[in-house]
Amino acid sequence: MVVLGSYGLKVSGEVGEVAILGARLQSSSDCIHWVHAPACHALPVIRATADVAIEIHPHPCAQSFRRLSKLNPVFGKLWEGPASLSAPGEATYHIVCHSFMFLCT
Repeated sequence: MVVLGSYGLKVSGEVGEVAILGARLQSSSDCIHWVHAPACHALPVIRATADVAIEIHPHPCAQSFRRLSKLNPVFGKLWEGPASLSAPGEATYHIVCHSFMFLCT
């Protein structure tokens, strides 16, 4: 799965792990790993074993990054996905592509 923006990954399940940017994240009931993936860099690929569940959480401070566009308009689209995915300012991340089934709530 590839995700653009600022988000948190929470890994749950009895066994399995998630790999992102060379890090292996193990299942945890209370640990959220925060990721910042702007469009100006290569987006990280999230890989998971079959027996794991991934929760994606909005980043609580993501709106601060979006305010950089007030300093310079060049920064305006660093964190934005396609406009058709959501209204501006609502989502802190956009799923760009995936190759497995998942549920979004």
